[in-house]
Amino acid sequence: MKVPSNILLRTPKLDSVLLSLNSSNICGNKSASTVLLDAVSVEALNKAKPFQEIPGPKSLPLIGNIHRYLPGIGEYSKSKWHEAQRMKFQQYGPIVREQMVPGVNFVHLYDPKDMEVVSRNEGKFPKREFFVGMKTLRERNPEMYSTVGVAAGNGEEWYRIRSKSQKAMMRPQIMKTFLPQMNLIADDLIRRIRLLRQPDHQVPLFLNELFKWALESVTYILFEQRLGCLEDNLSPDSVAQQYIQAVNSFFQLSAKVELSSLPVWRVWPALSPSFRKLANVHDFFFENALKYVQTKLQDLKNKDDGNDNEDEISQALMSMLLQHCSPKDACVMAVDAMAAGIDTTSLTLAYVLRNLAANPEVQKRLQGEVDRVLPDGQPLTVQAMDQMPYLRACIKESMRICPTVQGTSRTLDKDIVLSGYRIPAETQITLNYYVSSVQERYFPDADKYIPERWLRSASGAPTTADSFAFQPFGFGPRMCIGRRIADLEMLTLLTKIMQNFWIENQSDELDVRFQLVLMIQSPLRYEFYERR
Repeated sequence: MKVPSNILLRTPKLDSVLLSLNSSNICGNKSASTVLLDAVSVEALNKAKPFQEIPGPKSLPLIGNIHRYLPGIGEYSKSKWHEAQRMKFQQYGPIVREQMVPGVNFVHLYDPKDMEVVSRNEGKFPKREFFVGMKTLRERNPEMYSTVGVAAGNGEEWYRIRSKSQKAMMRPQIMKTFLPQMNLIADDLIRRIRLLRQPDHQVPLFLNELFKWALESVTYILFEQRLGCLEDNLSPDSVAQQYIQAVNSFFQLSAKVELSSLPVWRVWPALSPSFRKLANVHDFFFENALKYVQTKLQDLKNKDDGNDNEDEISQALMSMLLQHCSPKDACVMAVDAMAAGIDTTSLTLAYVLRNLAANPEVQKRLQGEVDRVLPDGQPLTVQAMDQMPYLRACIKESMRICPTVQGTSRTLDKDIVLSGYRIPAETQITLNYYVSSVQERYFPDADKYIPERWLRSASGAPTTADSFAFQPFGFGPRMCIGRRIADLEMLTLLTKIMQNFWIENQSDELDVRFQLVLMIQSPLRYEFYERR
């Protein structure tokens, strides 16, 4: 993905496709409740157009559409899966049927109204057929894994582990509990920036520094222990650096496994190098997480029962998890939290800083808000967060323009009508927020970075009806379980950076690859100038 320096992501007016459509979409101008009822009613299903009539790339006998993703000859690229979705939207419209291989269909959605219909009909156990490689690895190792986890699981087993773990991970007290230490960890990164900054004001391998900050943060929240990721002269073979490499490998290898044109690993795992490497990464995660879990178990055993209520708010997240989950369940949750919480928050902050550098008037306004609420470089507090709406708006607008996750998927257990077509049960449906979030129809001046659009006082702010055009943390029972942790980390670090530096950027392009997350491959050439 080529990205100009003045605007992080400049997109064509993709909404022109939608604007040219007729009114056959089932949603029309009806109320949400009517739309949801119509989508699964007998009358709507009988009147719907056939599944085979959904527009999309024509498949070939025996191979489906695999040829379209072959290097050199294919029009799409798996490493640019996010851009392929935009191409399909432009070519075929707001709903696309793609037969990946004979008998395996994907339905890609780009219209928020269809996405809302799917999301509100997903039921108590939303089903997502993804992270199949992770699920397979864990199911084949029951001596290690008691569950496949919230990312890979489905059905009642998913609900069991999700309902138990979210009691700890989504507690509002997380902000108050861990904010003091998040301030200190952010201070450590600020010190690192000054230490590593070159005469041209750039920090070499800055994205790796963000990875280390995120790992240090999530490890402390989980275990109340500092890994030492931000120490000087960190060895390449240190546990911290091994973790970062393992997380990067996890996303890269998972993308190869999940999107494999010939998934040999499903039948003969030993014949797939990527699957074998992914297994080694999972083993590394689990073995290291288990050490921390065992330490916390011993702490709980030694703890005086009479102090439980008094000390609850100061407990590590792992201690809270162990109150609701078995040690093996808690260990799986720790592995998933560390894997999912490093790249996503780091990349989000990298994009925010790039957008602020490209829009100095926004950066100036943000620094003014931070200075007003936290004069003289005071540390962030929970009360201060509530007084800085522009800070949150800057992050949210950046996530809209350049999300770190392209979208999500669902598989429903019943037939449903989308854009006038009948979609059979068990069809894999993708919800492509990467496309809908930059449509002019929902966000005027969609290619511009305008945090003001998210302020309550803003005129023309996105309406509730269009809210499904942009769902950075997902929706419903499967929404991101680590949202509070991500918020805490990002708000703290961005506040610290704005207190200390003025950011400029000298990189004209970004090379972004799809590795389940949208990974930045090119170096970040941000310049950090001391504020005067």
